[in-house]
Amino acid sequence: FSYLFADRYVLREGRQTVSNVFAERGFRYLQIVLRNFDRPVRLHKMEAIERLYPYSERGSFQCSDPLLNKIWSACVQTLKVCSTDTLVDCPWRENTLYFNDMLVAAVTSLQVFGDARIIARCYRLAVSQALANGLLPSAVPVGVLPDMDTDASRIRMTIPSASMLLPSMLEEYLLYTGDEAMVQEFIEPVLKILTTFATWEDVDGLITLPKEYWNMIDWSYPNGSLDGLNTSTLNWMHVGALNATARLLGALGDQRDVSPFKEKAAIISRAIDRGFWDESKQAYI
Repeated sequence: FSYLFADRYVLREGRQTVSNVFAERGFRYLQIVLRNFDRPVRLHKMEAIERLYPYSERGSFQCSDPLLNKIWSACVQTLKVCSTDTLVDCPWRENTLYFNDMLVAAVTSLQVFGDARIIARCYRLAVSQALANGLLPSAVPVGVLPDMDTDASRIRMTIPSASMLLPSMLEEYLLYTGDEAMVQEFIEPVLKILTTFATWEDVDGLITLPKEYWNMIDWSYPNGSLDGLNTSTLNWMHVGALNATARLLGALGDQRDVSPFKEKAAIISRAIDRGFWDESKQAYI
């Protein structure tokens, strides 16, 4: 894609200061274009102000391979510039919290910085924006609408596969922080998500999403759509969510019986093998 981002300022006579105060502009280069003036224009000063989350680097990596060391440094810098009051997908294009990105961003941030506060904020913010059926929006925040579940654009930007990642995210958060009280806040939202998934199962336990939802997992099908289709990947994610929920409840010492989650995961696993495995290709299709 080619994106041309610009801020436009209409200036008055005399010396003045203009600045961008509404949104961050992650950048490496700055181009200034002046239009409609009939005398010389003087630029007295130009500066960029870096505003980042106040991390402290607690994790480090060093090895005999200079390339791996450079990759580590680049990744740490990327995490820094993608952290304001939340973790954002990038500092220049959409510049917002995408919940599904947290599967990678949260655990790596905890590994490098060990600061759980921003991660907890991201999770709480996402859950606060949940639809009535418990599913989490992909881009957060999305505002508050009078009837969120019937708003087509709101549902379209709610990617069900992202909600399936929440149990695994919480499991990793608990492993890194030991903060059982924070994780406990999300048990009921997790169970509500799983209840919604159950309403979309067929007789074999396989999920086919309603067509109004974006069946997005990764950018692997640019010329087609998986919307309204049954896929092995989405169903494996459901298996993962059920097993992670069982482990999470066990880690929290929750008194609920976790065997139904494990048994259901096993049933769906067998159904995926029957429905999607191609022996001749040795692959799920």
